[in-house]
Formats: sequence, C-alpha cells, structure tokens
Amino acid sequence: MNRKWLTSNVGSVVLICVLFVLPLLWKSTYWIHVLILTGLNVLLAVSLRAFSRLGQVSIGTAGFMLLGAYSSALLAKYLGLSFWITLFLGGLLAAVVALAAGYPFLKAKGIYFAILSWILAEVCRLTAWYWSSLTGGSTGLQKIPPPDPINILGLTTLTFNTKTTYYYLMLVIVIVCLVILYRLERSWLGLMWSAIREADNLAQSVGINIMGHKMLIFSVTAFFMGIAGSLYAHYMGTLSPYGEPGSVFSFTASIYVLIYVVVGGETRFAGPIIGAVLLTVIPELVRTLREYMPLIFGGLLILVIFLIPDGIAGLGALFSRYCGKAVRYLIRKPITIKG
Repeated sequence: MNRKWLTSNVGSVVLICVLFVLPLLWKSTYWIHVLILTGLNVLLAVSLRAFSRLGQVSIGTAGFMLLGAYSSALLAKYLGLSFWITLFLGGLLAAVVALAAGYPFLKAKGIYFAILSWILAEVCRLTAWYWSSLTGGSTGLQKIPPPDPINILGLTTLTFNTKTTYYYLMLVIVIVCLVILYRLERSWLGLMWSAIREADNLAQSVGINIMGHKMLIFSVTAFFMGIAGSLYAHYMGTLSPYGEPGSVFSFTASIYVLIYVVVGGETRFAGPIIGAVLLTVIPELVRTLREYMPLIFGGLLILVIFLIPDGIAGLGALFSRYCGKAVRYLIRKPITIKG
C-alpha cells in the first residue's frame, strides 16, 4: 500500500476499521438498525452535495430514492432477478429519469429548480401510490426478498438475513459509492463543476458545455440516490409510498437530507457525512423530543446559516481564524506600565 496515501488518510482508515468492529462491540440490534439508516442517509447527503457543487438546490432526493427502491424490489420479487443486478438497475433507472428531466428542468435556477425537483419527486411518489396493481399502492409492497447469498470460493456462504450482516453489506457498498464520488470531485470533472458554480458564463466562454455537465452530475447523483433506495427496500422488506412526515419518501425526508448537507458543511466532503451521522443518531438518543424534531432541525439550520456558514466541518477553520485574530489583537495592543 502507498505509504504516502496511508499517512494522509490515516483518519479515514481508522474510522473505517472502527465501523467494521462496531457491531462486534455494540451488539444492540436496535442501534445496528440505526447505523444502517445512518449509512443510507450519509450516501444520500453526499450525493446531494455533489449536485449542489453546481450551485443548484434540489429537494427531490426522496423521488430518486423511491425510483431505486421500487424498481429494485419489483425486479427481484416478480422477475426473480438477483439483488446484485437489481441494485445497479435501480440506480440506473433513477439516473435515466434524471437525465430525461434534466434538460428542461436544469434551465431553471434557484428556487424554480428546487420546486421542479420537488414536483418530480411527488410525481414519482403518486405514481407508486395510484399504480396499485404493480406497486401495491397504499397497502404497500410486501415480501421483498433479501440480497442473494454470496459463495466465497466454495469455502463459506455469506447471507444477509440479519441486521448485522446487512450492516456490513451496507457499509461496503456505501464506502465504495463515497470513494467514487470523492474521486469524481478530485478529477477534471470536479474542476469543471467548480468552474460552472463560480462563474457559469465565464466557463461557457472557454468552451465548457454547461448543460451537458449539469445533466451529467444530476444523473450521477440520482444514480447513487437510487442505490440508497435499493438498499433500503431490500433491508426493510416492505415499501409504502406515504407522503406524511416520517416516511422516507416524503417531502420532509428530502428537506432533512438538505439539512444534513447544510449543517454538516457543504464546502467539505466530510461535511454531509458529519451532518447525516449527528442528525440521525442524536434524535434516537432523545426520542422523547422526536415530535419536535422538525422544529429543532429548523432552528439548528438557522443558527448554522448565521453563525457557522461553513457548517460543523468548518468549525476547526473558524476557531483557528478567531484565535488568529485574538493573537494579532494582543500583539498589536500597546502595553502600558503603571508607576
């Protein structure tokens, strides 16, 4: 292994090792369930951040997650396809829908695009609601098969019918997705997307295809949101297209993912990860206040916007900046000696 890479990423390596050991030390099935949902929220938040690098705000996350969830579940249940195929196809369908909707939608900016993305999500949800002959409608889609077992060189077989084994499956897939998103951000494509965000007219003047790149990143992020939906469907074993607060396919769920990104910090790759982990785990620690969570999340969002513009991930830089100002003030302040 490259020693320089290991040194510069030692924190990430240690964190991944801790995540793999965690279920062995923390054997509560309830908290393993929370960790699985946390991992899915992390993937959704990081995917949304990748799209927001273009300066656009989307609140249609739940729609792409729904597309991935239902397509993967239906293909596995009715056609008998392997989970390892339907996982990819679920993400692919979400990407295709994003690509089809991207050209007309991405011509809008700001609040107009946000509204269009929400409308797209609602169209997907209502389609699942009213197409009861296929999706089960309001009664839901039941008995979704779990992921197919994996045979390792004929020596052992990995099954995913317990929360602990599914946690490891989720962890591996989410890590792979995060690595891909991180490498995209660090590639020449990420440089193009940053240029479009900073000055799209200037980027277009030097030959960057703005609409093409917007459609590309919109489809890529939708693909990973569809992957998260597929993982959710095969984990829960049932799906319901409810739109009430608390449902993973509701408008509120999309807003929560946006809050994860803003509170964690949009400017850093680790920001949405921090935001998703904290805002998924903390409500489970204070379940008596669960009904007030929308109000608490809203207040927290306002505080972060005004006091910590770079989010929780930017607290270190903010602290260093204020410490530097304090030190410079003390150095410049004249010292008077009495007597």
